[in-house]
Amino acid sequence: HGLTSSEVLKWGLAAGGAALLILLSFLFWNRKLRREIFERNRVEKVLRESEDLFRTMVSSVPGVLYRCRNDEHWTMKYISDAVEGLTGYPAADFMDNHKRSWAELILPQDREAVDRQVQESISGGEAFLLECRIKRADGQVRWVSERGKILEGEVWEEQFIVGGIFDITDEKQSAETLGKLSMAVEQSPTSVVITDPQGNIEYVNLKFCEITGYSLEEALGQNPRVLKSGENPPELYRDLWETITEGGEWRGELLNRKKNGELYWEAASISPVISASGSVTHFLAVKEDITERKGAEEKLRREHQIRSLMNELLGLSLKDLSLNALMDEAIELITSIPNLVFEQRGAIFLVDPETDTLVLNAHRGLHPSLI
Repeated sequence: HGLTSSEVLKWGLAAGGAALLILLSFLFWNRKLRREIFERNRVEKVLRESEDLFRTMVSSVPGVLYRCRNDEHWTMKYISDAVEGLTGYPAADFMDNHKRSWAELILPQDREAVDRQVQESISGGEAFLLECRIKRADGQVRWVSERGKILEGEVWEEQFIVGGIFDITDEKQSAETLGKLSMAVEQSPTSVVITDPQGNIEYVNLKFCEITGYSLEEALGQNPRVLKSGENPPELYRDLWETITEGGEWRGELLNRKKNGELYWEAASISPVISASGSVTHFLAVKEDITERKGAEEKLRREHQIRSLMNELLGLSLKDLSLNALMDEAIELITSIPNLVFEQRGAIFLVDPETDTLVLNAHRGLHPSLI
């Protein structure tokens, strides 16, 4: 039968509606697909940026980051590339302990203590911090500090340790050197004093305490002027202070006083400790007790003066002088020698053989009542 125009119209509308529905469905799914592709690209971009950020952060850490299984060999599941700079071995060598394990690098004498400390900390639910020595690929031994903790939860089927390893060889060597210097200062035969910029004592060694009689507790916080004897000229202290505050080193001799009041001589070298910024942070004094040396020098000097005096007196005896004139010149000569007598006065007495009494023959500077 032939279709009427109305039936054709109906079939046309139905076919058009179906086509429109198909088109709309296609457009919807296409839009959804595009959205999913866009979202996936966005997620991938975020992941790439996160990975880049992670790599940047890891590379900026001054050490090695790792994640390993808490098993007998500490099987490494991740370790940063910095491990090559520390050990001389590439990171790939350690992945799944492919060529070597981290434990193999630890010196045998340290290995047991390291394992015990790690397991004790993990058992107590605490992070661990330890120090040990490792052997590099070139045979060099390095000190490292390792900090880590256990990582566990529903997402993990087994226990993992995450942490960081840092090279502390330089710090260890510096500490060792500092320890040696400290021991050397403590056992030094010279007195060592360190003060703050105001001159307050912050450190003295054992020799200082031995020489001065002040204990460490008594000396700390004091000013070195506690040793001042009053026998040194004021200009000496002015020169000392001006020299060290201007950044120079002062060297000289000081007559100081001990806690018990006894005087003693010191040969001192005093200088400022200057920071990188150029400011004075401390003053350092290294002093040697030279009391015995000064005494020996004084004895030699007096002996030399006496010998010189005796030679001059012997020369006087060869002159054609009367006894009185000879005695007058002798007393003048004796009293004129500095540091040989306390005062520039004196007298010479001779024994009268007839009366066996002392007779004043020459004098200088005596009070008339004594003549």
